[in-house]
Amino acid sequence: MQLTIGSNRQRNTDGSISVRGRRQIHLEWGPFNSELLLTMDLYGHGGKHIARLRRNEWTFNDNTRFDFTANANGFDLVDTKSSHVILGARILGRDSVVITQGTFYSFAGQEIEITVEACKVATDSRPSAEPTAQSTKPRGSSRNTPSSTSDLGM
Repeated sequence: MQLTIGSNRQRNTDGSISVRGRRQIHLEWGPFNSELLLTMDLYGHGGKHIARLRRNEWTFNDNTRFDFTANANGFDLVDTKSSHVILGARILGRDSVVITQGTFYSFAGQEIEITVEACKVATDSRPSAEPTAQSTKPRGSSRNTPSSTSDLGM
């Protein structure tokens, strides 16, 4: 899958987006490649785990705080309290997805903001809080297989 996050474009990614090494978002195609499926852990400002969406279905959703809608063009995940878009994505092609917007918190309570121009991770007291995206292949792999994960704020 080709995944665009802000100005970063990742090719041959497995659809995972990690924050400081912990997977927080995973995108995948449904059984017939017709539906984009989102798995995402949602955290509050202090890092409290408040909701989990697994393959477009809620595992838990603190007081039904979030609303998720998906269609053939993409999806939107919205905070019902503030009406802010937590994460929005559009399908550009059979194997290409762009994260169009979003504002959410990591497990460490860091705010992450995504626009079409940039991906920003709020700095904290830990070093290296700048957003980065890595693309690596496993050792010994020369095939063009999905093997990379985008990592924000390593």
